[in-house]
Formats: sequence, C-alpha cells, structure tokens
Amino acid sequence: MGTVFKTAAIAAVSWSASRMDVFKLDTKHALLHSSWSGSSWSSWESLGGTFDSLPSATSWGQNRIDVVGTGNDNGAWHKWYDGSSWSAWESHGGTFSSTSQVSVTSTTVNSLHILGVGQDGQAWHQSYDNGAWGNYESLGGAFDTSTSISAYGWGSNNIDFAGVGADKACHHKKWSGSSWSSWDNRGGSFVTDVQILSVSSTQIDIVGIGPERAMHHSRYDGKSWSSWKNIGGSWQSKPALIDWGHGRFHAFGVGDDSQMHYRTYNESGWGDDWTSIGGSFSSSPTIVATSSDGFHCFGLGTDGSIKHKAWGGNAGDEAWETSPWDSV
Repeated sequence: MGTVFKTAAIAAVSWSASRMDVFKLDTKHALLHSSWSGSSWSSWESLGGTFDSLPSATSWGQNRIDVVGTGNDNGAWHKWYDGSSWSAWESHGGTFSSTSQVSVTSTTVNSLHILGVGQDGQAWHQSYDNGAWGNYESLGGAFDTSTSISAYGWGSNNIDFAGVGADKACHHKKWSGSSWSSWDNRGGSFVTDVQILSVSSTQIDIVGIGPERAMHHSRYDGKSWSSWKNIGGSWQSKPALIDWGHGRFHAFGVGDDSQMHYRTYNESGWGDDWTSIGGSFSSSPTIVATSSDGFHCFGLGTDGSIKHKAWGGNAGDEAWETSPWDSV
C-alpha cells in the first residue's frame, strides 16, 4: 500500500478493572504473554507457536481469553485460557494472507468469531457457538491482502466489519445475529487498515489514514452515513479507537514525531485538536478498556521495550497526558 506504516506490536485484553493480559511476538515469532494483577506485571512467558503476524485476543468474560493468529502455514491457530491454565494450540486451518492479521471477537459467553483475508482476497469467517465450531464461510469481497479487517462486536450477537478493498475504499458488512448484510462500499481512499467501533444499532464509527497521511472519520447515526471528514494529523501508524461510553470515543495514532496522540469525539462532535501523550514509538497504538471508565495505552518504544500508560476515567484529569510511560 505504498508507504510502510507502523502496525501493532501488542495485543491486549481485559476482563475486569484489575486484570489485563498483553501479548507480543519474540524474535522467533513465538507468542509471549504477561498479565497485570492490579498491582504488578507478571514475567513474560512463552505460549509457543510460530506466527506470520501478531495474533489478536478477546475475552467473553471473567477467567476466559481466546487468542487467534495466522501461523507460518497460513492457517489460523487458536489457544485459550480458562482461568487456571492455557490450552494447547488448536489448528483451525484456512488459507490466510501472511501479511494480514486474523481477527477474533466475541459478543457473549460461549461465542467467538474469526475473520481474516484469504490469499484469494476474500473475507473468510468461522464461528463458535455453544461448544461447537462451524465451517469456514466465504463472505466475499475483494480486499487488499496486505491489510486486515477490523471487527467489533456489540450487544448480544451483533458484529460490524470494515476493511480496505483492492480499490483502496472502505467496505463495511454487518452480522445481525441471524443474517449477513451485503458489503457496503463506504468510499474514501486509505493507505492503512481502517478501524471500526460500533456500540449500538444507531452508532458506528470508522477511521482510517488517507493518502495525504491525515486521519479521516465517517459515522452512521442509525439513518445514514456521514461523508468522510478529515480530522487532521500527520501519521506514521494505523489508527486505534476506544469506546468511552455514552456516544464518546477516543482516536489514537503515532504521529510523524513518533509520539502518541489522541483526540476525543463526544456528543457535540470532535473536541480540541490532537493532544500528544508523549513517548517515542515504533509501532501503532494498542488501547484496551477495563470494566471501569479507564483505559490503557500500549506501544513498542523505539528503545525496543513495551511502553504503557493509563487513564483513570476522570474527564478533568489532564495530568496523565504528561505522566511518564512505564515499561512492561
């Protein structure tokens, strides 16, 4: 897709205010894991495997984590944590693009969805429901095989997907719990993965980086989609989104200064311009929310260490913006 933009180096998931789990690849492309207990980080442990790209992680509730990634055989591999121990790696087959991240998401207990871009450029999907995996199904589409499809689950069984097509436009598809919509061409022109955030049937937000390196945003309000709006910045990473509740969210990116920046969307629209929260990064941001109103920011520092910073949920707290990053 032209210029090489920074991608994520960390996958992260949380099932409570005092528990976070983070994942990264080592130099041999095996998966490493560390967890936050509420007071300290555990030592990094190897979960094994050999992956072409960073796996993704989700949690459907307390004491459950599912991790899915593309192995060096181009198939999907799955591992889960049940609150006491990790399973062995389970092969799910498929033939996925080696340069595209496979996504896993959950909407409710005992429900999982795997989605990835195949080597044929189509979107492929597999679901787990009440103890059984279904077969892969092609969802069609014609996607850039160097990009990944963003998935966001909400409600009891609703999922929205967005990806960059071979035409560089954004394409959107929805699972209603019983049927798939057709692919909806949302237009635009993008040079990174787009990111989607969907918290209800009347609120879907998508952001992506345009060819001029600015971030662009489009919103569905339950009736229609807005046109793409240039929300500025000059970026060297793909974007990240985090829900803040009540129609609010934050967008993040790593700017040309290698620092992480964020901007807030609320009921009145986009707030002040982009704000730097410092650091020096060689990856895109990874943001994870806890069960409280807070969230945690992660990135790979230019010194090679994993950096972390937290915001506690107080809308008037600006000290976190200049607080130091700690190393995980």
